[in-house]
Order: sequence, then C-alpha cells, then structure tokens
Amino acid sequence: MGTNSYSIVSKRSVEKFYYPNEPSFLRAFVSKFKRRAPLINRGYWLRMKAIEEVVRQFLESKGEYVEIEPSSRKKKKIVVNLGCGEDTLPFRTLWQRQEQTRQNAEHGGQPNTNIQDDIVFVDIDYPELMMSKAALISKTSTFTDIIGRINLLSLGDSAKDPNAPRLLLRTPHYIAVGANLSDLDLLTPLLRSVLEDDSSWSPSDLEILFIAEVSITYMPTPAADAVIAWAHSVFLKSPSRFCLLEQFLPAGSSHPFAQTMLRHFEKSAALRSVEVYPTLESQRKRFLDQGWADVAVRSLWNLWQDDDFLDPAARKSLDDVELFDEWEEFALFAGHYFLLVASNRQLAQAPLPLSQSAETENQRTQPKLTLQCSRAPSRARRFATPARLDDTTIAHIGGFNTTGIASVGDYFTSSDSAAVILSNPRLPEAVACHTITAFHDQHILIGGRTSPAKASSNCWLLERSPSAPSHATEAWHWKPIATLEQGRYRHCAINVSIPTKGIDGILLFGGKGSDGQVLDDWSFWDATQDQWVEVNTETHTVPGFHNDAPDARPSARFSAVMWNDRPKSPELRLSGWLTGGINAKGVACEDLWWWTLRPTDAGAFVISFEDQSSCPWGWAATVYRFGATVVQSQFLDGVLLIGGVANSGVLQANEEILLINSYRSVAEYNVDGWEDSRPLLVGHSAVVADMALYGEILLLGGGAVCFSFGSCRNENLTALRLDSDSTLEGTKWKLVDHKISAESEAAQKGSHVYKGIPSVLGQSTSTPGAVADLIPPVRMIREISSAEFSDLLTSQNPTPVVLTSQDVGVCTSLWTPSYLTAHIGASRKVVIHSAETASLDFRSKNFSYATIPFEDFVQGARRGEHVYMRALAVGDPARRPANLEKDFPEIGADFHVPDGVNHVLNEGESGRAHSSVLRIAGDIEMWLHYDVMANVLCQARGKKRVVLFPPSDVLKLDFKAGDTTSSVDVFGPNGVLRNWKERGLQPQEVVLQKGDVLFIPACWLHATAPGGASDNEGDDGDGKMNVAVNVFFRSLEKGYAAGKDVYGNRDLQAYENARKDIEKIKSLLPTVNDTEKEPTATLLANILIGKGSTEQNKSMTRVKEVDSMRRKLATLPEQLKLFYAERLAVELIEVLKAE
Repeated sequence: MGTNSYSIVSKRSVEKFYYPNEPSFLRAFVSKFKRRAPLINRGYWLRMKAIEEVVRQFLESKGEYVEIEPSSRKKKKIVVNLGCGEDTLPFRTLWQRQEQTRQNAEHGGQPNTNIQDDIVFVDIDYPELMMSKAALISKTSTFTDIIGRINLLSLGDSAKDPNAPRLLLRTPHYIAVGANLSDLDLLTPLLRSVLEDDSSWSPSDLEILFIAEVSITYMPTPAADAVIAWAHSVFLKSPSRFCLLEQFLPAGSSHPFAQTMLRHFEKSAALRSVEVYPTLESQRKRFLDQGWADVAVRSLWNLWQDDDFLDPAARKSLDDVELFDEWEEFALFAGHYFLLVASNRQLAQAPLPLSQSAETENQRTQPKLTLQCSRAPSRARRFATPARLDDTTIAHIGGFNTTGIASVGDYFTSSDSAAVILSNPRLPEAVACHTITAFHDQHILIGGRTSPAKASSNCWLLERSPSAPSHATEAWHWKPIATLEQGRYRHCAINVSIPTKGIDGILLFGGKGSDGQVLDDWSFWDATQDQWVEVNTETHTVPGFHNDAPDARPSARFSAVMWNDRPKSPELRLSGWLTGGINAKGVACEDLWWWTLRPTDAGAFVISFEDQSSCPWGWAATVYRFGATVVQSQFLDGVLLIGGVANSGVLQANEEILLINSYRSVAEYNVDGWEDSRPLLVGHSAVVADMALYGEILLLGGGAVCFSFGSCRNENLTALRLDSDSTLEGTKWKLVDHKISAESEAAQKGSHVYKGIPSVLGQSTSTPGAVADLIPPVRMIREISSAEFSDLLTSQNPTPVVLTSQDVGVCTSLWTPSYLTAHIGASRKVVIHSAETASLDFRSKNFSYATIPFEDFVQGARRGEHVYMRALAVGDPARRPANLEKDFPEIGADFHVPDGVNHVLNEGESGRAHSSVLRIAGDIEMWLHYDVMANVLCQARGKKRVVLFPPSDVLKLDFKAGDTTSSVDVFGPNGVLRNWKERGLQPQEVVLQKGDVLFIPACWLHATAPGGASDNEGDDGDGKMNVAVNVFFRSLEKGYAAGKDVYGNRDLQAYENARKDIEKIKSLLPTVNDTEKEPTATLLANILIGKGSTEQNKSMTRVKEVDSMRRKLATLPEQLKLFYAERLAVELIEVLKAE
C-alpha cells in the first residue's frame, strides 16, 4: 500500500492548490499535508483530470452504440474503481454534479435537491484497506453530506476467511467492497448481487465503466489480463467500458527516463505489465485479444495538448497556481503514461478524441547514417550553454549543477597542457536557460533566469584580453553590453552577419518573461552601436500550403530552435528556419517557418516569414520539438538537430539526432554505443569541438528529474564523430579545472569564504581575513528522491549534503518574531542558554540556563543578544524527546521535511524518526560536537553558518574519551579554521538560508554560527534571529544506547561496551612488564584499528580483549567503525601508558 500512500498524499497536494473551491475530500486520508514540487503537482493533476474527463463523458453519454437501437429508457450508470486505494473520485464527481444542478437551478432551471438516482460508484480494493476507508467515510461529514448518513456493513465470514470479498458499505450512490482482484470467482457473485438486485433495472439498462488507475499493473500480468477479460464479460448483457491509466515504454526500457522509472518501482512494487505490453499498440491489441470491441489509447502528453480533451483555459490556469518551468520533465512523465478507453460494444463516437498531432509518414531522401560515440568524465549540469573559446578549449557556462545555479563554468580541453585563465572565473550573473552565441572571436551571453519569476535582461560579452598570448592559456573576461528591454529565458539567438550590408550582430526571438508571458517579439543587437533595436515583421505566403493568411507569422513561443540557412549569396539576403517550442497555451508547436532578415534604407530591420509547415517535402514530425539543440558547422551540409522532446512524444533512439540538409530533407542517425548508456538529451548542450572535416561534436550536461522516480543526470560528456567510416577510439576532450589570473586572485583573496558567500564579519569573534584558505563547500543539490536519500543515509561512508530551496512548509514565510510570539504565547516560559560572549563552550559551561517569557527571549535574539533556545519536550523533558508538533502545536503544522526525506523517515512499522527540535538563536556560536543520530537541519528563517568535519578528524579536535563535545575554538581569529590545512583537517562549510536543508550524517563533527544579516528587515524583520528545526532519526537498525536518549547524542552501545574492555585490560595490566607497556599499548591499538594481525600476536597479552572490542564494532558502517576504533585506540594507549 506504499504506492497508494504516496499517490494520495500527492493528490491531496493537488486538491489543496488546484481545487481550492471544492471540498477537501482527501484531507481525511492524509494526516499531515505535504506540498509536492510543481512537477509532481502538475503530473498528478493531469492524471486526475484524465480520469475525471473519462468519467464525465461516460456519465453524460446517451448510449451511442452502433449495434444498439437508441432507447428513451433511462440508463443506470455504474463506475467501478478497481484497486481504488484511498482515492475520492466518487465524492468529487457527485459533489460536482450536485453543484451543477444547483447552479442550473439558480439560472432558471428546475431545482433538484438530490443528485441523480441513476449513478452508482463502487470502490474495490484489499479488504484491510477498504475496511479502514469505509470506517473513515462513515464518520466524516465531508462524505456523508453527499451520500447521506450510513451504517457500516460486514457481510461475509471474516473470521473464516479474512480475505474473502466483503460488502463493507452501501448507499444508493456509493458502495465499498473489500476484495482481492486475483479472486475473481469470489468477487463476481458479490458484485452481481449488489448491482443487479434492483428489479426496476434490467441488465440492458445498466452501463458500466471500470477504472484501473495504476493498479492492476502491480499484479502478475496473467492476473491483470484476467481482470481485463473478466470486466468484458462479467456483465455481458450490459454495455461496459474499461478505462486504464498506467505506465508504458514509448522508447523502450533503455530510455534513461524509463530506466529510472523501472528502478524506482522495483524497490517497492514492480511494474509487471509494462515489459509485456510496452507500447500503445500492444496495449490496444491486449484489449482486443480479451474481447473488447472498440479500443482507443493515447499518451497523457498527447492528451495534454488536445484542446478537444482538455480545455485550453483549464490548462492555462495552472500557471496561476505556482511557478513552473519543468517542461521537458513534465513531457517525459506524461509521455510514459497512457490513457486507454475500451468498450465491449462498438461506439458510435470514439471513446477518446482522435489525436490532433500529425501522423504523416516522414519523407527522407537520405539513408540512415551512423555516428561513432565515446565518453569521458564530466560534471552534472543542466540548462547551461557552451562556448568554444579556441581550438582546444570549450567552456560550459551557467545552468544548474548539483549545488543550484552555477556561478562558475566547467572547462574542457583537448590539449595535454592547456588551461584556461579567466580574469574573473565567476559569471557576472549566475543564470540558467540563457543563450551564448559565438560572435567572431567573442561570445555573447543573453538573458537567462534564476527562478521562473526572475528573468534577466542583462547581456554580457566574453572576450579575450588583447595583450594575452595566442595559445590555450589566453585570459578571458566578461564585459557588460546593452541590456534587453524585457528580460527573458528559453529564447532563440543566432549570429547574423552581412558585412556588405552593414549587418553584424545577434538576432533574438521569443522566450519567456518574469511574469510568465510567452514572447513573440524579434530584436537585433547591433554590434556596431551596442544597442538592441526592434525588428519589424512582415509576411509572405506559400499558395496552397497550410496558411495563406496575410498576417501569418510565428506565434509566441519558448524553447524553440532557430538556425541560419547559409545561402550561397549572403550579400543578397539572410534567411533561416524556426521550428518547435512551447506556445502560450502550454502546447508544443508543430510548425515550420522560413524567415528572411533584411535592412531597410532607413537603417531599421525587417523580417518576413513563410509558413512551410505543409510544404510537399514533408519534414519529419519529429523535427517539431522543444528543448532541442542545433549544431551548425562548415563540414555539415545542413544542421544537426539534437535531443529535446517531440510534439508527438518521447523520441526514439534513432530520432534523437536528425540531419536536416540544405535540400530540406531529413535523415536519422544511429549512434553506435548508445544501447546500454544512452544519455538523457534534455537540458543538454551541444558544441562542435573539432573543425576538421570529420570533426567531433560534444554533448555536455543534460538530464532531468524523472518525476518522483529519482534524478537522471548525464555525468559524462559524449563525443560524436560524424565520419561513419572511421572508428572513434576515444575522445581527447577532458574536464579541467579553471585557473584564476594572478591579479584576480589577489583582488579576491580574503573576500570570500565559500562560493561567493561573504565572510561572517562584524561578530565579536571574527575579523576580516580570519580565514586564510577557502573552505570547501558542502555539496548542494536541488532535489533528492526517497531512494536517493535512503542510499545516502545507509551508505558505508555518508557525506553531508544541502538540499537547497526546499518546500519545508509555510514556516519560511510565517515565522516572524511577531507570528511566533502571538502563536506560541508572549508569556509562555521557556528555558534558554544565556551568555556574556557569543562563543558557547559546553565543557566550561560559560553560559547559564534561564527561564524567561518567550517574548523577551525572541526580542533578545532579534537584537543580537547571546541567547539560544533548544526546545525540550513539554511536560517530561527528561524522558521524552522533543517533538515540534506536540510541544508547539500552535505552529507544528507550519513545518514539514521535504518529500524525499519524509518518506525515508516513515519507513518501517515505527519509522526512523527520533525527535524534531525547534532551535532559535541570536548572536551565538554553538560548540563543536557530534550527534550519534543522523539528522537534517532545516533552516526556517534567517541564515546559519555551519562548519562540518568528517569523523576521521575527531582525534585532531580535542574530543575526550566518552565525550561528544569539544572546547576547540572553531570560528575565532585564532580558531582551527585559520590554518585548517596545516592541521590536516578536512572542513566543509555552508551558509544555510531559509528553505535549505542540511543532512548531517551520524558522528560528523559540526559547529554553527550566525550566517550574516537577515534579508527580512523592518519593524517585524528577523534582525539577528535565526530559526531552524532539527529532525533526528535512526540510520542504524539497532545498536543505539540502552535506555532513554532524549537528545540523540549518547554514544553507541558498541563503543560504550568496548570501553569496558579497556577497563578490563587496565585491571590486568600488572601482568605486563613496565618495559613492555608502551609497545604493548601501541600493538594493541594497531590491532584494534586493523593495522595489526591478531593471528600473529595471539600470545600477546590482552589480544583477546582487543578481539572482543573489534567484534563489538564489526556490524557498524565503515565510517562509524573507524571513528570509534580510532578513539578507542587512543584511549587504550593513554590508559596503558598511565599505569
């Protein structure tokens, strides 16, 4: 039932935000609301909408069957949901029909206080689940207000057979049945008796719709096929339909999205039918083979784009709910799900609208070609853009890497000695979804975005210093140029140059603005004047083709592709092509435009268009795509169109790369070497790497968040060679580190602690330049699936990671000082740490505990006083761990952990969660310590600086035996960070901002300090207060300290028990000669940490106890095993030497 739980929580998120004016039916089944990511919300909205639309059409149909004479008799409509889970489709549908009746009455129709008596919904699922569902429905007014007050039934001998089909709940319009769909022989008589016992209805008066929404695919395929055949014949005298929504493999199981999806389900509930019926045609044939007369099937991506199935206004309204820019990922999800509607009678009208997408046979005048492929290590990066700096150097700039939007590029070289020196290695503005266009020996960066609501209007020129030597170590720097009138991202930009006509610059089209507007304007950057000028439009038509309207021009769109046609006489005209993209309706564009740019006598520019979408050379439908890249080079007789998502759906492997030649024909490329490791070509970049006749093309970055199934990122570069007659042994291109020029390094030294985040200055314990060496950053990622977090948590050697800008609830916006005071209570007494200095030391106890009113504490924290609150359990703090929801119910619902983390915390019968601690601090530096339990530190307000050290650093940071805290100064002018390299330390650092979530593995040493001034100033600003919630959980199955551990920081049993062995060795020490004590201690310590052999030293005194210690640690993960073994070894030496 895990799949049901995730689905219902996701549908509840959709219900709350996308159905705000309807009752919250799913709220009863979701104990704690979790807002899903926009991609998940939109995907589940589409699933729900597809099912709802099929149900609506079924209920409103008048029995239009080919072989049945129309009848005036009223039909009884029955909707049977097979494997319904906790879905509330019946109640939403009945409520909507009630509302429709009421609104009709308000507008002059006949009032009707009752819903139609000809509709019955039947929910069927496992008895245990349905008993719980029926009980909840019967006592919840949200449901009983619609179907009337009801009594629970319990038909069937549950004591004799708890799995036997049972009628659990029955009303005139809703029936709940507990049954295993594998036991159809037992289910059939029960279902017939329920639906056919009304003598006023004959079987021919019944119409039945069976629904299976991602349910029977978890059954063994023969059992699922049996359900389909059974549904066809169980009410043979009644017209029946079957609606099936589940996954399929449009491009095979080797497609990267499909691989990620299949791996995800294999961990919990494998998809059984998808390998047997991988395509739409195989699913259609599946139903025909089971006796169904009429079958229609389409992908959800195809239905999303169909105005006949989905109202364009409804589609567009989604953009008003939340920011969304995951178009490729959404299309990949929707392209891997299908909706099928079958009927056991021939329908007079198709059960689904006919597809509106072009299905014409692709005309190709060339045979399929072959590309040779090789790979080399790279870094994950999406929606970046390449720049070929010279013959041996390529930069991959901007975009999203694993830490968010990248401010530093990746650099690749084909030379053994080349390096790149940049005057400033950071982008002047960190953006994604921008363009970089080669312009003579320079590169022009235009627009881009940080978030979908923050489009940039800035433009930059990347150029080489005039004084730089002409080799691969040339110095490059950024220079601002004229800004756009309107910021944009996902636009098109190409270089146009006709020297004889005075044209030299960049042609820009379309994109998307900060307000969500999809743009259709054309602009030209005039390099001679450094200014953007508007390009006026005019149109031409091709008589007899597609659209002869005189005002025909490309519609507004984003993520389209555009390229030059490179005519033989450029001085006569400049022309090219535009195709694909997403239009303002959120639908993939399926058109092709020829454009021509020309200057006017007045010094302006005019662009004209010819719509060639239906011209007789018949371009492939797969040319119409969005998110693709275009490669154009002198050795290509045309252009290569690479990757993206097609209007028609997910691209096949042989459709990923198309050659569109100058004769306007299309040829596909097969790529040798893609069978097992095909890259996911969305969010990728492509660049010509070698200008030789058969040069290389590099595919850099790319990948996607594959819905809720996990992430698929391309972490290798792919090199393609166009010469099909040669073999590419391996690419010379490799990833290199950039270097900073000496003057830039001097200018930056001491001004940054980490990745551009300013040092924490102005504190009593910090001064500018206190940190001499840059501290490596904690790894950052934007999203993590439950599977990925589970792997991280249970790793033998886990490392910290920051989940950036997460949805942790409304706490990030609501938890201001006034809000917290009003809801928790101004006079509520809280226990706090209060100190005279910012740096707290647990050992020396240089602070005092004070009990003060909450309002006084909050105001002190806001002013920057040295105060800190670590919330304790209310009522019994010595025996019960802190729990935010229980201890602070007034604000508990404002916070939740991210979805991927939450799923793992709730694993198992009792879950992994230990405690959730509210932490509020002023100007405080927390002492260095480690937690035995893994935890996530979720920043709600303000900023917090966190420095972490791996467990292997524990011996260098003054942790006494048996202590989890240290008195080492971390942040001060003379603290360990000042010369961490000389000390042999391995720190990592991050400044958490609101919404950031830091995963801290067990026994990672860490200290915290204020992260700088708050972004929220004013009367109710945070001031110097920062607020976080620390959630602790068990990463080990067993082995924690015996008894109560309310703080989650008592050392593991294995360590404490092993320390008892040291005491035993100490008590037996008189048997060792004084001269043998030191070598004995050293040898035993080495054996303990695995650097000595017990077999060779069996005669050595006390080896038996050391073996006992090793056995106690043996079951721990490698990182913890070494952490405790080294501490025990040092303690052992100290004890033996002291005697």
